[in-house]
Amino acid sequence: MASLSTDKVRTMLYGIRDEKRTHANTAARVGDALLELLGLLTDAPYLRKDIDDSAAGVITLVKGLAVGKGIHGIGPDGLASLLGVIFEGILKSKGASPSFSDGKGIWMDARKGTIAADGLDVRGWMRVAKLVYNMVQVLEQDYRFSGGADIERVTDNGDGTFTLHFHKEKEGRHVTFADFDILFGKVDELTDSGLYYTSWMRVCEGGITLNDGMTPDTARVELWEDGAVPGGRNFQPRDMMTVARSGNTRNEERQSYWELSTTDERIAYLWHVDQPVLRADNYALCLGILPNVLDEAGVLPGWRDRRMPSLYVNTVFYENAHHIYYPPRIVKEDRGEWTTSPTAVYTGMSGTWQGEQFVQGQAIAEPYHFESFSRNAWLTQRLSPAHRSLTDEELRQRMMKGMHVEMETSRVWHWGALWECLAEGTSEEPGLSPRWTMVSGQPVRVDFFFSRGTLVWIDDVRLTVEARILIGSADVTDELLEKVRQGTIAISWKWERMAFEDGTQTAADELWQPTTEPGHPNVLVIDHRLNDPERRTDCGPLWESDMHVWFRCTARLSTGTEAEGEMGVGKV
Repeated sequence: MASLSTDKVRTMLYGIRDEKRTHANTAARVGDALLELLGLLTDAPYLRKDIDDSAAGVITLVKGLAVGKGIHGIGPDGLASLLGVIFEGILKSKGASPSFSDGKGIWMDARKGTIAADGLDVRGWMRVAKLVYNMVQVLEQDYRFSGGADIERVTDNGDGTFTLHFHKEKEGRHVTFADFDILFGKVDELTDSGLYYTSWMRVCEGGITLNDGMTPDTARVELWEDGAVPGGRNFQPRDMMTVARSGNTRNEERQSYWELSTTDERIAYLWHVDQPVLRADNYALCLGILPNVLDEAGVLPGWRDRRMPSLYVNTVFYENAHHIYYPPRIVKEDRGEWTTSPTAVYTGMSGTWQGEQFVQGQAIAEPYHFESFSRNAWLTQRLSPAHRSLTDEELRQRMMKGMHVEMETSRVWHWGALWECLAEGTSEEPGLSPRWTMVSGQPVRVDFFFSRGTLVWIDDVRLTVEARILIGSADVTDELLEKVRQGTIAISWKWERMAFEDGTQTAADELWQPTTEPGHPNVLVIDHRLNDPERRTDCGPLWESDMHVWFRCTARLSTGTEAEGEMGVGKV
């Protein structure tokens, strides 16, 4: 509705326009109308572009917003092109939170000078004053402790050589490469393909150039032939590749370096390295999994376990030496399906022990084990003629020290899951006993079956929900309830209501008393009928305004096993 002032101006202007009398539109009459119009425009609720002004409502700019000379601004798609942004508080993405443990999005705090984000991709270089790790530092791939540098740019000289331009972090810092150095470079594509490239190069004579200031140092290099490098194929150097000195073709003082390899699982000190492919004589010290080249050269005994970590060294100085016995290896033995009467096939020599006859190939009682010798292993050694003069304790000590007899930890399949024994000789059932732990399969949990859909009418909620206990891939509810009736186990069922999906409860939720079917504590009755005289409100006081309500069921077995599950009921 127009204001009275607007109506007045409109009436005055209509009168002037429609006047029929001669000389009636005097200067005073027209001037008064114009003055009224000027007063209306002066106080009108419109934004001014010639003076500072403000708006009390939302302004929609359909074509965007240009600032300054129109070079920067905000486009109609909402994207901003700005010369800079200065803020004093928080700048964040939609829905962001700054928590280190469960935060999300991007959160920038100008007061603290901090940025919280889920990831950071740096295509160039990153410089930090201090890098803080979250407790554990994890290393992967290979590390060479020698001179190294990062390639900023590669120039193909067209004569079979390449010029490497190395990134310089600050003035006065130079690469430590020298003529005839062997350079090894590796770069990751940083894509889902997982591809990476390696390059083996040698520095040409007079190929190192050290430059002042921030001008990159350079090295002129040539590639090794494919047949002279590990893997049989060599690649050209690339931008952003990190290269390390890995020996020298002439200078013996530059032919040594340390290497830590998580790929090969060893730490090595290498010397006399004058080519990319390492020889047996290049290993002065090696700790971990020894390289196959030592076996191929006949340096190591053929009977050794190649997967056994070892120390290989050229020279040892020591004062005291102590001979110890390496503890027996623990083998996780798959015993198949769980049974109350486990057996195994005897593989030792035939004989009698403790009045019982044993024959090779017969089935013998073999309990489930936890880090102990199997009965089959014990009888095999006990009935051996070489050990007849030993007492049982003497034989056990020998098996523990020096005989390399493996110990067993049993694994069994049950309920569609793989379980590992935690107690020697247990006869208890996996999934129902703390003497077993699941190592593969779905955990113990509660699932739900509804008498009707999980979407219900707001004014007519009447349904039952049956909680079922699942272990691995099997529904074990009926079997467990039968054990309850037999009195061998007990199960306690606990139902809880939650107003919010994250588990938050209101005061009404905490006071809620669930109703279950008589004799079936695992079957919940949900009743929320507004028109019923008794009017139960199992869906809670927020049901009329919110879209969902959540319930949690916890089943605790007397054996120590606990299962839990959550479900939601929504309205349509």
